[in-house]
Amino acid sequence: MAPLRHRSRRRTAVFSGVGLVTALLVFAGVDQLRAERLPVPDVVGLDVVSASNRLDDEGMEVRRKIVDHPGSPAGLVVRQSPAAGTDLPESGRVAVVVASGKVAVGARGVVGAEFEAAAARLTKLGLVVSRVDVPRATGVGKVVSLDKTGRVPDGATITLEVAVAMAQPTVVSTTGSSRATAQGEASSSKKAKQGSSKGKAKGKGKGRKK
Repeated sequence: MAPLRHRSRRRTAVFSGVGLVTALLVFAGVDQLRAERLPVPDVVGLDVVSASNRLDDEGMEVRRKIVDHPGSPAGLVVRQSPAAGTDLPESGRVAVVVASGKVAVGARGVVGAEFEAAAARLTKLGLVVSRVDVPRATGVGKVVSLDKTGRVPDGATITLEVAVAMAQPTVVSTTGSSRATAQGEASSSKKAKQGSSKGKAKGKGKGRKK
């Protein structure tokens, strides 16, 4: 009977060990599953420092990428991957896209365009548009030049020079004035002649009386 009891105890110990290992594996699997299902917090709209701190607190690695994003101040998180609420990937990394606070401005699509179209294009970039009219013989209403190009701060003012029609020279008519002057001169000459004739007639009359 002793050998049978010994075997039974060994079997019980083996089964207990297997059960313990199975339980450990189950718990380990649950923990791993929980880790894989760790939701990513929403950091879009936060400044990059606050966003990084929040992700660090969750044990997540942060990857940053800086881009030009019209209308967004420097350091603002404008996108993230994975999206908020989704499960953290196995890498444990979360990528955040951060606004540089600048935008690229070029002459293409601005110079030579109608002012309204050029202004709308720049406004979409988060820029303020100022206008200066310059007289030109051609291209009235179109943009001639802009004062800034390249990467400029978000919200910067861009001055556009716009062609306007040249002022027509004023022509002063002298016809009426010339006629009046000529008539005045003729009248003065006629009066002078009449005065001279009267003087001569008076002189002759006085000579006859004597």
